[in-house]
Parts: sequence; C-alpha cells; structure tokens
Amino acid sequence: MRKPLVATLALALVGVLVAGCGDDDGGGNGGVEADGGDGEGLAVALTDFEFSPDELEGAAGETVPIQLENTGAARHTFSGDGVDEEVGPGDSATVEVTLPDSGNFDFFCRFHQGQGMVGSITTGAAPAADTPATSAPSGGGTPGY
Repeated sequence: MRKPLVATLALALVGVLVAGCGDDDGGGNGGVEADGGDGEGLAVALTDFEFSPDELEGAAGETVPIQLENTGAARHTFSGDGVDEEVGPGDSATVEVTLPDSGNFDFFCRFHQGQGMVGSITTGAAPAADTPATSAPSGGGTPGY
C-alpha cells in the first residue's frame, strides 16, 4: 500500500512544478519589452536548437541591448546585421542591436541556421515628432459631409 501513496504524491508534486513553469505573460518577448528608456532591453535564450523567444518586438530606430543566455548543450551564435556573438553552453552575453526604422531585424545561429535556429525582431515606423496624432477638420463643418 505504501508504494502507490508515494507514487501518487510524487506525481502530484511533478504536476505542481510543471504548472509553475508555464509562460502566462501572453507576450512574445518572454516578459521583457524593448528598451523604453528603462534600460531593460530584450532577453533571448539560446537552446538546442532554437531561440526562445524567436519573435520579438522593438521600437523603430532604437539601439537595444539583448541579454543572451545559452541554456543548451551546444555552442551557439546570435548573428545578424552587424552582430555576431558566440555563446558557449551555460554562458551568457549582451549584444546591442540597432533596429531598423521599420520592418525586421533578422537573427540566426551561424552553426544551426540550417536546422531552423532563426528569429526576428519586428519594428514599426516611429511617428514623426512634428506630426500630430489626430487632425481636426478645417472649415468648421462636419467631417465627411
């Protein structure tokens, strides 16, 4: 009788631990947003053989620090336009990436790109500083008539 009780308790403990490991922030950035002046930047884990997360968002034209952590057993790189950082198993590094004014900053692992180890940071065009967010109709009439 003792063995089933121990097995049941062990299974219940595993269930609690797994439930606590879920990602419930709903964001694609692993809970870390692009640098909005607070210095946080982005965080990316390099695993065997993918980036996590592999789709991020950032502010157009900004230079953003990205914390890299290799949680896998193999050596990986974070490579893209002007960036090529090699990170060994269990190591971490920080790179700075200047995001385009619009579009994507695509990144990859030089060693495992052919195995699908690729990712992207999507940016949107930043609004011009002298452009008002909304404009009032001229002529005092009702808009659209």
